[in-house]
Amino acid sequence: MTNIKFEFGLFGEHLNGWPLIKILLNNSEIWNGKIQNQQVIDVNGIVDENSSNTLIVRHFGKDMEKDTVIDDNGNVKNDKHVILYYLKISKLKLTIDDFSYYNFAFVDDINKESNITNYFGVNGELAIKFEYPLWKFWYTCHQQV
Repeated sequence: MTNIKFEFGLFGEHLNGWPLIKILLNNSEIWNGKIQNQQVIDVNGIVDENSSNTLIVRHFGKDMEKDTVIDDNGNVKNDKHVILYYLKISKLKLTIDDFSYYNFAFVDDINKESNITNYFGVNGELAIKFEYPLWKFWYTCHQQV
């Protein structure tokens, strides 16, 4: 077991309250709170060495009828949401380009999967499986391409 640092670059859009995010590492909650405008979340977590770990970023508490405003043409005018700009696991920094490259997917609360992985516009979660040390994770992902 090793304690490592995680850093999340996030932006939250307010509508009827700030969006809520919960971060879990191997089924243990390591952060829970509101995302207010642009902010960086720094947390530490315990990972299993030489084993698979799962990091989950979960958006919850959004009411699609109250927290999304649609105009007469069906276009979204305002929406409570979160954007994940980057994620840093120890010293490995991942951006939206990396999310697509590594095939991370966002799964909403009705189990619909989306490849739009940095925009949390509905309730759901982004799950990232990785091994520690991180070179194994990096190497495994690059071998799949």
